[in-house]
Amino acid sequence: MFRAAADYGDLAFLARAWYRIPESAAADENPNEYRFLGYGDLRAVWSRGGPTVSAMVRPSTESAAFELTYSVPIAGQLRFYGQWFNGYGENLFEFDRRSNRLSIGIAVTDWLIGD
Repeated sequence: MFRAAADYGDLAFLARAWYRIPESAAADENPNEYRFLGYGDLRAVWSRGGPTVSAMVRPSTESAAFELTYSVPIAGQLRFYGQWFNGYGENLFEFDRRSNRLSIGIAVTDWLIGD
C-alpha cells in the first residue's frame, strides 16, 4: 500500500493505492476482490477546529464506492458522527455486496494526534 497526503490550511487530500499480490487459483479465496475494491481511493477532509467533514471515493470496475462523514466534538476526545456509505467494499467480509448505509454514533478520535 502507498499513501500520500497534502494539506492546504483547513483542507487535506489523501490518496491511497494498493496492489494485491497474486495467489495461485487454488489458494485464492477472493479472486475477484480487485473488481469490487479497485486499486485505491481518494479522500478530502475539511476541518476548522470543530466540525469535520470528509468525502471518499473509491473507483472500481464494478461500481465506485462513496463515503461522506460529518463529526463534531462533544467532550474531550469524543465526537458525535454521522456517516453515509454507498457502494462495494465497506468491509472485507462482504466486499462483493453493495451497501447503502447511514450510521450515527460516538467516535473516540485524536488521541494519537494530541492537542
